Amino acid sequence: MFTIQSSCSAPFCSTKYFIKEVFFVDKLCNLPIGIFDSGLGGLTVVKKIINLLPNENIIYFGDTARMPYGSKSRDVVMNYAIQSINFLLSKKNKVIVAACGTVSTVLCDLPRYKHIIGVVEPSCIAASKVTKNNNVGVIATPSAIESKKYQENIKKIDPNIKVISKSCPLLAPLIESRFVNKNDQILKDVLKFYIEPMLEENIDTLILGCTHYPIVKDTISEIAKNITIVDSGSETANFLFNYLRLKKLNNNERKQKLKIFVSDLSQNFVDNANFFLGKDVSKDVIKTKI
Repeated sequence: MFTIQSSCSAPFCSTKYFIKEVFFVDKLCNLPIGIFDSGLGGLTVVKKIINLLPNENIIYFGDTARMPYGSKSRDVVMNYAIQSINFLLSKKNKVIVAACGTVSTVLCDLPRYKHIIGVVEPSCIAASKVTKNNNVGVIATPSAIESKKYQENIKKIDPNIKVISKSCPLLAPLIESRFVNKNDQILKDVLKFYIEPMLEENIDTLILGCTHYPIVKDTISEIAKNITIVDSGSETANFLFNYLRLKKLNNNERKQKLKIFVSDLSQNFVDNANFFLGKDVSKDVIKTKI
């Protein structure tokens, strides 16, 4: 009699997989963490997780052939996300992280994938805790802002909080084009265009709702002086840390491995991945079909 499936503490355990693996707790704990994004932005989350959970093995998938997701329709994003999730499931991960603000807003409405850790909920929880005047700003991709999921999540936590949102279609492409230096005037002008109207509405907290944005966090802080910045990558890594500890799924080994799969491999991706992660990962990048 196999009743143990109902007590499975790891998401996505099918009956077959669960019976095969669950009796070997150490083996289950040592399975990798699956992380996916439309392309590069999710690597900022990977970097935070590597620093916070140095024992964990990570499999990353970037859908670089179809990026960016931020301007695509909800149905298209949902379809792409499900394909990415199924790819990671085939690699047997103990947990999956949607390291993309746009994807995270879509997965909120898919009960089947409710156990996936996204960037929306951790960011909203953090912003709700730190705001002093109940005025929270959100900058994200057009699709993420249009979904209104940041507003909905924050209102569930505290209905008294006012959420001021701004769609930022130019920002992620700028960052991927390496306009990331504090002295880049184009970057400054774009950030001012998006953020200054929000400052006029007296926000005291700003959620970086796209995982690209932490790359230019310092420049954002210079424009949004005295504003608390909520880094979606950091908050998601913290959320994952607590989740693994609560479920007793921490890796017992001390050999961290990172594998990066992409749907289209270019030198530009490799160069940006090295830059985003702060180390050479060119040998860890593999092109794959999903």
